[in-house]
Amino acid sequence: MGVQKTTKKRTVFVLAFWLVCIAGLVGRLVQLQAIAPAREKQSNALDERDILPRRGAILSRAGVPLALTIDRFDVTANPPAVPNRAQAAVQLAALLGLPKDEILKKLSKTQRWNPRTRAWEKNHYVMLKEAVPEAVAANIRGLLTPKDRKTLPPLYGIELRERHLRYYPLRQFAAQLLGYLNDAGAGVAGLESGYDEELGGVAGKEIAKRDAKKRAIPGEWHEVIPPVDGHDIVLTIDDGIQLIAERAVEVAQRKYRPNWMCALVMRPRTGEVLAMTTKPDFDPNRVTVQDVSAGRTINYATRFAYEPGSTFKLITAAAAVERVPTWDVARYNCEGVRQVGKHSIRCWIYWLKRRGHGIGGLSDAIKDSCNLVICRFAQEMGGDSFLDYIRNFGFGKPTGVFGERKDGRGRCREARGIVPARIERKDPAHLANISFGQAVMVTPMQLLTAVCAIANEGVLMKPYLVREIRTSEGDVILRHRPQVVRRVIARSTARAVTSFMVRCVKEGTGKPGAVPGYEVAGKTGTAQKVTKGAKTYSGSAYVSSFVGFLPARRPELAILVVADEPKGSYYGSQVCAPVFREIAEKSMIRLKMIADH
Repeated sequence: MGVQKTTKKRTVFVLAFWLVCIAGLVGRLVQLQAIAPAREKQSNALDERDILPRRGAILSRAGVPLALTIDRFDVTANPPAVPNRAQAAVQLAALLGLPKDEILKKLSKTQRWNPRTRAWEKNHYVMLKEAVPEAVAANIRGLLTPKDRKTLPPLYGIELRERHLRYYPLRQFAAQLLGYLNDAGAGVAGLESGYDEELGGVAGKEIAKRDAKKRAIPGEWHEVIPPVDGHDIVLTIDDGIQLIAERAVEVAQRKYRPNWMCALVMRPRTGEVLAMTTKPDFDPNRVTVQDVSAGRTINYATRFAYEPGSTFKLITAAAAVERVPTWDVARYNCEGVRQVGKHSIRCWIYWLKRRGHGIGGLSDAIKDSCNLVICRFAQEMGGDSFLDYIRNFGFGKPTGVFGERKDGRGRCREARGIVPARIERKDPAHLANISFGQAVMVTPMQLLTAVCAIANEGVLMKPYLVREIRTSEGDVILRHRPQVVRRVIARSTARAVTSFMVRCVKEGTGKPGAVPGYEVAGKTGTAQKVTKGAKTYSGSAYVSSFVGFLPARRPELAILVVADEPKGSYYGSQVCAPVFREIAEKSMIRLKMIADH
């Protein structure tokens, strides 16, 4: 019995031993045949990474860079890998211009808390300084190179990560026109947004087999598809005239403290925009939340629709010359105040002197900026005919100054303005109000484009800002040419209205806009704003403006200046006409200098 029992135990032990061995062999086979290949496949899988393209530049017509991409380097560290942190902190402090203790504190962060695993783990990444220039990066590279194979480099564990940084070298210069980028590198506003696809380029790809630590495996599949860099955009903006406009508007902005003030300069014969500025502005290199909330990033020249006031009398006068047969001999009386339907229409002079302008014709209505005389001409021609002229001048729809996409949509947002669908026949005051720039809303860009049609002998040109689009190699792929939209008034009509404007500057409200040595055609504007939350006009809030062109007989430049709710004075002749004169005088000197060269 004892022998049998011992033999039985030995047999069970041997069987158990072989079962364990067989189980181990099966487990190893499963690992070799299934698990290991899966891990190898996972760790050695093809890894695809984007290679960011270089964003194209935005240039002035003379090639001055207004927005460009520069190479910068982020200096980072792998703290556990740094052998001598104290020494590295001393060297980096001198190179980066940072306190030694601040760098040492970052290099000492060798551990980090992982909230997902709820455990401490090695910290392989800290940012030491962002966007250092190439000169600093070159000095750091020198300390990343070992002196020999046996010693580590002085800054072992420090890394340089290259990145492209958008840079606006002239800072606030044409800021609202250019726009800016968000943190992801996409255009947010202005031309940066409207031409984001052309400027941004096409990302490349790096495809490679990588190990578990994401390192490319030598000798394995490795393919690089290079990125296509973005196109450069050349604007019609003259950097010299833009600077003149910026400085003139900035001085007036400080003096009269309007909510905002803008200036536009165009070539009437071509539609080229030579300057577009709005104040207050912002630095697109450092856009703050306050900049956005305060509206400093808004391009009011194209985004703001307002009731233009007396500058709109030029459109009324142009229509009257063609639709009122007796315009050249007709005379009407300005009593200062007149009852039209249920409303009292007042002329600006009534508020000052409690009287009217007296008897006057169409030319006098422009010279004196008379509401009552101009509205009589509007009544003579009729509302339907007048509205046709307003629309033909381009009001009520975007100008397309930024260019158009393939689907016909504008590149950048523009306000359409408001043109009534019809004249309210039950309210005679409706037509009267439109005749002197109320009950209709326009953008500064629309108004200047319309006045350019008068300067261009009645031919409306499409305004444009983009002159060329070039590849990164300099090949021109798109060139914009002056584009005629249509003839809106006869040549004789344009010359008649020009003569009215010349008289306004020589004898009337536009005298402060006169430029020595030139015959200037101009018109003032002082428009009451509608009180917020009410249907009445404010007695204290105005939009002031002055528009004109010179030389009057063969214009080179057309200029519009607009100020929203200036303080101290609100008349266009006092607030905006001097700014017009400053821009016009200095810009003509610049054009002459360019022509002489």
